[in-house]
Amino acid sequence: MQHKMKRELQLVLLGINLISCSTFAFNYCPKPLNLLSIIKYKHGHGASALCSKVTPLSSCSEKDSTDNSQLASSTYIENHDNKVGFYVHIPYCRRRCRYCDFAIVPVGDANPLSSTSTSSESGAKSLQQSGFEKMNNAYTNAILTEIDVLIDTLKKDRNSTKIHLDSIYFGGGTPSLAPLSTIQAILQHISEYEDREEEGGFSPSDTRLFEINNQTEITMEMDPGTFTLQQLKSVKEMGINRISLGVQSFNDTILNALGRVHTVKDVYKSISMIAEVYGYNEMSKRHDDAEVNYSIDLISGLPGLDCAGWIETLQKSLELRPKPKHLSLYDLQIETGTVFGSWYENEDDSDQNEVDNTSKIEAAKRKQKRKISNMPSIMSNNGILPLPSADDCAFMYKFASGYLRSKGYEHYEISSYAMLDKSKLKKSYRSQHNQIYWGLKSTWFAVGLGATSCINGRRYARPRLMSDYISWSNKVKEDFTLSKRIGSNLSPAPIWIDEDESWKRDLEDTIMTRLRTKEGLDLRWISNLNHGDLILERILIGSELGIKLGFVHRNVNDQDYSDQLCLTDPQGYLFSNSIISSIFAELNVDESPFEGINN
Repeated sequence: MQHKMKRELQLVLLGINLISCSTFAFNYCPKPLNLLSIIKYKHGHGASALCSKVTPLSSCSEKDSTDNSQLASSTYIENHDNKVGFYVHIPYCRRRCRYCDFAIVPVGDANPLSSTSTSSESGAKSLQQSGFEKMNNAYTNAILTEIDVLIDTLKKDRNSTKIHLDSIYFGGGTPSLAPLSTIQAILQHISEYEDREEEGGFSPSDTRLFEINNQTEITMEMDPGTFTLQQLKSVKEMGINRISLGVQSFNDTILNALGRVHTVKDVYKSISMIAEVYGYNEMSKRHDDAEVNYSIDLISGLPGLDCAGWIETLQKSLELRPKPKHLSLYDLQIETGTVFGSWYENEDDSDQNEVDNTSKIEAAKRKQKRKISNMPSIMSNNGILPLPSADDCAFMYKFASGYLRSKGYEHYEISSYAMLDKSKLKKSYRSQHNQIYWGLKSTWFAVGLGATSCINGRRYARPRLMSDYISWSNKVKEDFTLSKRIGSNLSPAPIWIDEDESWKRDLEDTIMTRLRTKEGLDLRWISNLNHGDLILERILIGSELGIKLGFVHRNVNDQDYSDQLCLTDPQGYLFSNSIISSIFAELNVDESPFEGINN
């Protein structure tokens, strides 16, 4: 019965795409860029956007927290092809944007560097800043506690083996709203810096676990208007070598509709400061745009955005000086529980292939009138700012792919573009941290509110509410102290595990994330799994329609023994939700042959 229900659910996801083997079957895919709702604005948060659901703190059972001895295992580091990253979640935002469903904490203008106030407001703001400082101190201590426990746990039974970090990523939220002392303390804890006054300051511990060098990509997300020139200089001095700037749009009306605080003027000012600070070469004592490594985020499918506006957005992005080395383009997803979720719910055009239905049209008009009265802040002259149609969203995606590739950017992942380095160095400007999320058997550690880590192929989650996270961190410290006192061999950290963890979910995650990438899914890796031949057969059956329509292609190279299943760019990416759903449906037809498979 359960197998039948799962099969029916997958077929519902496929919708009319399985009706026939014609291009028409794919042309009316509801919200083509949905990709099972994981291609959404901001991939970050410790890869939480790429991971399956995790068990909330309140519903975890004891059995969920007992099998964590793997934290001290070194098996994941034996394969030197695996990359290792470290994610830090800074949840502060000036306010919650209307599309946002992330684990954040709105702090207003509590950070004195984020805005100015009149003298009449100084008293209230002083209280607000005092509250922010108290909360930030508690949150910083909670993160540092978690880092200490993680490092001590990993050191157990590892002898002198060290872990090289390929990436450290400060995501949020808006990390640029955090005090510089918080960012510095976290970096020093990860590096295990010790205060050695006799040596003139801080230096790495001789027994440190994590190795960080000049090849480590250290990224910090920042929003325009939330930092000063001096702040940025301090950020660079700390070792942060890459900035991810949340631009989202070059239209003030649209930015206001999103609930963003910054303006287009703030965007240009921020990039000018990034160029000034990161463009200065200490060796040559001159400015060089090639030194500036920054990425910008943009969102398509926004209220009030039409195709012409999106073209202009991309053109303005490449007119920036220096040019961004990386662009992340996300299609807006309307999430339940957000402001947009209540305003735009069920207002897509997924039924555009249906015959005209007068009652539905009249109901939609009544619904639209009710919403106009509730949306005064984003009204245009003709009413509320409408969402683009699915056809317009598809055009935006396809145009972006063609335009950016023609301008020297590599479309290396479904929503990511990296500048191609034409110099002799051939440096890659791909996001090293994101590639860890998409890799096979990659490892990423994560700390902070709502962050999700992946160790030995298993996902570990943290509470999403500030009070819960701080209480949890204190409990981690208490358990760790007790375990050291009694000499327990159990992992001291009660890190919550998804109770639905299974080999099939891991397989589906791998299929989904690898098909997001330019390199695609390694079919030889699939065939080497337990029951690999059967899994491979079902994957190929599930992708058969996509292959016939030219949305999927299989690259077999006998010289290097590679066999990759890839989505075409842009058409295959555009309909990736349908293609991946078809593959999942085949994997769910009959699960009995897979019974007994371990992770």
